[in-house]
Amino acid sequence: MTKEEKFNDLIFKSFKNSNHYELIKHGMNRARCLMLKHIIFEKASATHQYDMCMTIYIIGTQSSTKAIHNFRIITKPEERTFEYSLDEGFEPLTTIDCNELKFLE
Repeated sequence: MTKEEKFNDLIFKSFKNSNHYELIKHGMNRARCLMLKHIIFEKASATHQYDMCMTIYIIGTQSSTKAIHNFRIITKPEERTFEYSLDEGFEPLTTIDCNELKFLE
């Protein structure tokens, strides 16, 4: 059995009962194809490749979900945490006018 076959077998074992199996399989294989450009990833076992691709897939989908979540027609403030989103916890910088005397809190 090749690494690719083992990789797809791991996906099947994990998500065979999911309604989104094909979408997940596609995303995981896309992540694997992109990562195969790296020699270290290519040399890793199918299990390690699966673990790395799962992390990439989760980060990618959570980031997308958070971005889409903020673009609703009617928005309401929510304190929803997106655990694997790369931009979670980002706070924009504030500008301080250098000409005024201000005390930092």
